[in-house]
Amino acid sequence: MKEIGLAKKVIEVRLKFLKRYSERLKHVALFLVLSFIVLICVKWLIIMPYINRLITLAEAGDVTGIQEELSKLPSAVKVSPLLYSIGLILLALSSWTLITVLHGALKIQYSMTIDSARLLLFFSFVSCCLSALFWAGLFYAFSTGDSETIVLTTRSIFFAERMCRLCFSASAIAFSYHIFKLAEIVNKIYGVPKKVLLLLFIVNLFSIFDIIFTLPFYLYLNRKRKIIHVFAYLDIKIDWSKLS
Repeated sequence: MKEIGLAKKVIEVRLKFLKRYSERLKHVALFLVLSFIVLICVKWLIIMPYINRLITLAEAGDVTGIQEELSKLPSAVKVSPLLYSIGLILLALSSWTLITVLHGALKIQYSMTIDSARLLLFFSFVSCCLSALFWAGLFYAFSTGDSETIVLTTRSIFFAERMCRLCFSASAIAFSYHIFKLAEIVNKIYGVPKKVLLLLFIVNLFSIFDIIFTLPFYLYLNRKRKIIHVFAYLDIKIDWSKLS
């Protein structure tokens, strides 16, 4: 009985600590939703129809072709790189917030998988910030008509964005895999079905092709924030269901 009483006190302290971090998941979900709305809308409504050919010319280094395309672009379209940059900043904010959430979990219970997810998120954050900076530079180049800057910026912009997306997706896969490994404990304490955690992990695998597939996982985590609290129970060697 004394061991159970002590375990309950330890878990109570841990839960108070983890609650401060799990509450941040609502900001992660908000930043992600806003980011994906901006990025998808700008990409498919503006960049693909109007700017894609200009970017192709920039990658080829065709300065003359760039000048011709710039002269055809409507003024409103030239603002789109700035809007895209804002979308990437929102994605960077979600990455940073997630880093703090995983950092809080690691303070309770170390896991190499979660630590790898945190490191990947850091690389995603840095790459995302660089990509946002490049897109903002492209907006400036569009405004001034500087073809040379457009060429130099375009060559860097997609590498940084691919790194951002790939690292974010890989982090989500690692994070969801670790949560799935804890499915039995999560189910006992919080009643979350194992099939749901498996489905979220499988959906995250598709994020390698498109980052938007990470959204269901983080929206579900926001809805079931207590899943993060499972780290408070991991090294407690008694029946978890009696402590919930």
